Amino acid sequence: MRDHSKHIELKREEAIAKLIEVSSFEPKTETVDLHEALGRVTASECRSKVNVPNALCAGPDGIAVRFADFADGIPDTSSWELGRDYGWANTGTAIPEGFDTDIRIEAVSFDEAGHPTISECPAQQGAGCKQPGADIALGELVVAARTKLTPTKISALAMCGYSSVDVIVAPKVVFIPTGDELVEIGNELPAGKAYETNGILLESKLRLWGAQPEIYPCLPDDWDQIKEALLKACDEADIVSINAGSSKGSKDFTMEILEEIGEVFCHETNHGPGRHTSASLVNGTPVLGLSGPPSGCEITADWYLKPLVDQYLYGHVVEFAKATATLGEAMN
Repeated sequence: MRDHSKHIELKREEAIAKLIEVSSFEPKTETVDLHEALGRVTASECRSKVNVPNALCAGPDGIAVRFADFADGIPDTSSWELGRDYGWANTGTAIPEGFDTDIRIEAVSFDEAGHPTISECPAQQGAGCKQPGADIALGELVVAARTKLTPTKISALAMCGYSSVDVIVAPKVVFIPTGDELVEIGNELPAGKAYETNGILLESKLRLWGAQPEIYPCLPDDWDQIKEALLKACDEADIVSINAGSSKGSKDFTMEILEEIGEVFCHETNHGPGRHTSASLVNGTPVLGLSGPPSGCEITADWYLKPLVDQYLYGHVVEFAKATATLGEAMN
């Protein structure tokens, strides 16, 4: 049995804080087409390159007129001609040159010759119109830095003159599953063995969180192979996670290997499932040890791995959504 009597145990909040403290991420950036930007995180703030709208535009469908013609109330329009005295004003389109006000179409009727009769007098110059920059002004902040791009935000960027955007390069996260008892999915399952499922679980989670996962082949409980994989992963990845091998079994080598090749800040946490969660630094790369059983791995990945990905992408940990609930009956 392994001796863990001198192991450092931390509360969950303390372990997360320590992981963030020792992780000095320097994210790279790249430029991507807006069509490929969904779910990516902006590298810098994005300000509008144009006024929206970029000209005096019609609000409601109607006719464009000169406000000066209404100085004394509704004028005699029986001889008004299209293009000379009024123009068409269609929602979102520019008011025709020479006109400055929009009268809604519901307040206008036309005779057979196309002469309008107007029943409403505009209250002021520009009534019914949108001024240039009324929606978004040139230079106005559209999307802040370190913001996840949603369909709405991508649409706003397109509206403001963007066809591409600078984003944070997705952090590379390596996951190393270990255990003599594990078999890769897709293979025949011998008696006494179990399929390795944490890899596909974390691969899916990491993609949802905005990371680039790499799942190493499942390793046996072999000191040299685990050590070699850890050193390789820490050389290649921004974040490394290793599964199992941190308990007290005769072949639980993970913590001793991490102590040999790096610095361990937390050997275990004071909760379950997931007590055997560890935090280490190897050659400047944070290494998170996750407990082996799938239930513990899933929970501790949310609690510890996601904050590291958040810190890399957003510069801070994104808190979980919280809800207030009332028990329907007493808990025993």
